[in-house]
Amino acid sequence: MSSPNKRLQHYNMLGVRPDATSADVKKAYHRMARLGHPDKHGNSAAATADFQELQQAYEILSDPKARHTYDQTIATKLSRTEQVRRRYAELLDRVQRDSARVQPTVDYRRQLFEAFTFRLKQKQRAYDVAQRRTIDAKAFVVISDDDSDEPVQPPQSDT
Repeated sequence: MSSPNKRLQHYNMLGVRPDATSADVKKAYHRMARLGHPDKHGNSAAATADFQELQQAYEILSDPKARHTYDQTIATKLSRTEQVRRRYAELLDRVQRDSARVQPTVDYRRQLFEAFTFRLKQKQRAYDVAQRRTIDAKAFVVISDDDSDEPVQPPQSDT
């Protein structure tokens, strides 16, 4: 959000208030034009750009329709800014009120701890199951002729 001074740039450039009359605007323009004319500053590019901005500000503020439009634009932007500030203040108050009412308790911390440890236990179980599957894949059962269903251990290799 820009500051009100930035929004009132044309008025600030001429050094007048927003409620100044057209005669005051004209007088201020002539005074500022004499002071900031590029011929007095060696025709520098910066002085030329500043003078052009001054001329643009005067054109807008000297024309009643353009000035009215400019003032409405400023009022709209200021009212929007005020609405945003008011809404932000309300939200900030609500957060501060709610945080004052609700304090983390030991139960809340315990619940967080239990959820964390539960997740760790799940990971450990998944790891154990994967290890068991690897071991089961290495074991095999040989069905003998004597109809026994007991697993036979694989022969031990020397390598």
